[in-house]
Amino acid sequence: ADINPAILTISAFESWPALDFPALRTLIQKRCKTDIPVNERDAWDRYLTEKRAEAATLATRIADTEAEINDRTYRLFDLSPDDIALIEGSIAGQY
Repeated sequence: ADINPAILTISAFESWPALDFPALRTLIQKRCKTDIPVNERDAWDRYLTEKRAEAATLATRIADTEAEINDRTYRLFDLSPDDIALIEGSIAGQY
């Protein structure tokens, strides 16, 4: 399925991995004033499902890697549990 490049600039689409196909279709209808042709909907649904799975896998890998980097950094600087809690608290929700 071809994706209109204009869709990529609409911030509402940033949360696409959390959308199922009907929600994505509704968003396209509202924001882009267009609809996905009936004969392309199955392909779009399969594509979205595949890409959502890829995005979830990548998000997990990123989170695991960040946790490993943080752990190594804390050990490198010999930080105490209190220091680590202070750092974790200050960055919570930023990523």
